Amino acid sequence: MLKTGICLLMMGIQLFLYLMFGAAGAKILKLRLSRGLGLLLGMFLYHGLFQIVALPLIMTKRSLSTLSLIWGCMIVLIVAVFIWMVRRGGECLRAFCLKEKKWSWVMAGMMILILLQMYVIVTSEYLGWDTSFYVGTMATSVRRNSMYLYHGETGNTYSRIPFRYALSSFYMNGSVWCQITGIPALLYAKIVQGGILCLLSNLTVFELGKFLFSGRKYEGVIKKERVRDCAAAMVMVVIVLHAFWNSIYSPSDFLMNRAMEAKSYCANIVLPFLFLMAVMLWRNEEDREARVCLIISMWSSVAISMSCLVIVPAMAAILLVPLIFRKKEGTWLHMKWIGWYLAGVLPNLLYLCLYLLDKLKIIGIEV
Repeated sequence: MLKTGICLLMMGIQLFLYLMFGAAGAKILKLRLSRGLGLLLGMFLYHGLFQIVALPLIMTKRSLSTLSLIWGCMIVLIVAVFIWMVRRGGECLRAFCLKEKKWSWVMAGMMILILLQMYVIVTSEYLGWDTSFYVGTMATSVRRNSMYLYHGETGNTYSRIPFRYALSSFYMNGSVWCQITGIPALLYAKIVQGGILCLLSNLTVFELGKFLFSGRKYEGVIKKERVRDCAAAMVMVVIVLHAFWNSIYSPSDFLMNRAMEAKSYCANIVLPFLFLMAVMLWRNEEDREARVCLIISMWSSVAISMSCLVIVPAMAAILLVPLIFRKKEGTWLHMKWIGWYLAGVLPNLLYLCLYLLDKLKIIGIEV
């Protein structure tokens, strides 16, 4: 029970860090975001920064404790700077422009369904090969104080650092917190990673619903104060769909059964978030907030899951087609959006080149 309580506390701490990164990022980048979008942006900023810190240490075969020490000091420093910004400016948190509103029975129903879904996710007994391998990777990293030097399932030493896994630092983030808090890797993966996945995936749907139901199509039909209720109802429908459309070929399988895997974050947060940003840009191509959030999410995608390596560039290309090829101002081709796209996929292309070079054994890091 004590370790379960620590996991729930760790979930709250992780969400606070996401919120803090989102608030600070919104202030620095001068973005006006809702609290929900700020929290999602904070998740991408958090893992993007962690990737910058962790990847050089992984490739130079440093110990996990070195990463834990550096990241722990950075978090303390960032929290201190954040508190200083709030005390000095008083507007860092107010960068989230939406005011508090009264809750309705629809919102309450949504929260009850989310909690039920979280319970199902956290108590799932699924432990397939992929899941056991990734959890084993975290546990082995903590036990041997290393990063991607030992096979997660067998414990045998790799001959070379596996770029297939090591180019993404997601599991090392979990290993760092396991080492700092003493939480077993399995509990951290099930409760903390699974719980956060449940909350943020539903938050993404909620933000999409708020955006869709606030469009011109619904002006005069849905009152402004009822938009959140419509978004909450949309979340409830999606939760029911996840529960009854759970197959190996759908994101529901990753959400309901395989929430401990980084692929689940790719399928249920990263890709839906990209879609949300694209929809916002389809409505208003000059939306600076959507454009910046789109680029940041693309930059941080591999840090969250290696599954994003090719999927994110492919999906972004499809989503940006309406902005690149459209008749406006006498032309059908708009090069600035091709430039934005290339800027967004640049890190993925770099990771892809490293992965292919390692796969072809042109480069590699011997263990």
